[in-house]
Amino acid sequence: MWWSKSPSTKTSAADDSLSPNTHPYEQTSSSSSENTPPWRWPANPPASPPHNGSPTPDDEENGGYNLSAANKTGRGTTRTAKREMICGIRRKVFFMIIFGGMLVAVAAVAIGVGAGIAFGRRKKSHPEPTIRSTNSTNITCPSDNDSIFQPMDHTSLYFRLSCGLDYPTSLGAADISTLAVPSMNACIELCAATNDCLGVSWEEESGRCVTKGKVGSSAEGGGTLSALKIEKPAAL
Repeated sequence: MWWSKSPSTKTSAADDSLSPNTHPYEQTSSSSSENTPPWRWPANPPASPPHNGSPTPDDEENGGYNLSAANKTGRGTTRTAKREMICGIRRKVFFMIIFGGMLVAVAAVAIGVGAGIAFGRRKKSHPEPTIRSTNSTNITCPSDNDSIFQPMDHTSLYFRLSCGLDYPTSLGAADISTLAVPSMNACIELCAATNDCLGVSWEEESGRCVTKGKVGSSAEGGGTLSALKIEKPAAL
């Protein structure tokens, strides 16, 4: 009977019919169709194409790093930084420097104009003294105060007249000589003719002319006229 056959015998017969190189999973049942291909291991998946460094839309949607957007952002930041710089410094600092320079220039112009106006006013309030000859006019005070006189016989010398001032020896002056003369013109001529004379004092009331070899400090002297030797005026 069929159940009396040994199972080991049937299995052995089936194993003998297989090729020695056939994988056990490639075995087919005797009841399978001969046209059905045997089952095999799945083939290896195709290799992914090399990544060229540029992100794809799928990468960005899946949270990948958007290199293109980063590059655009970096370039935009660089351009913005360049726009904020002028001559290598920040725009704010640049305009502050320009504004400061303008303020300095305006201040310099204002100071120059103010100084010019002040100098003009001073020049008008202190006009250049008149230069006269001792033989052309009779010296009187106070109309001739601060005027410059040239001695008639010594035109290379100049004397400045001061009304109401004296140079006494008590304040450091040194007298050379004392002589009575009729006018201040004659007193100046006397000093011009005297060696080492630096100035004179003339008392209008007494006519006394004092020549000075040294001039100290001045003192008020009513009715006294003084004249000191000066350098040639710049206006000449």
